[in-house]
Amino acid sequence: MAEELNRFAIEVLAWYLMINHTHLNVVPKVRRCWRAPSVKPTAATPVFL
Repeated sequence: MAEELNRFAIEVLAWYLMINHTHLNVVPKVRRCWRAPSVKPTAATPVFL
């Protein structure tokens, strides 16, 4: 699984082991925040590049 996570540039934030399966909380390693063009940036507007 580690090889596939690296291949797709994903990192696991948390995982939960259930009886017969797992749940993963994942995010991309390169974090980007999409913002609609009509939204003007402010100090509170997150922008990740």
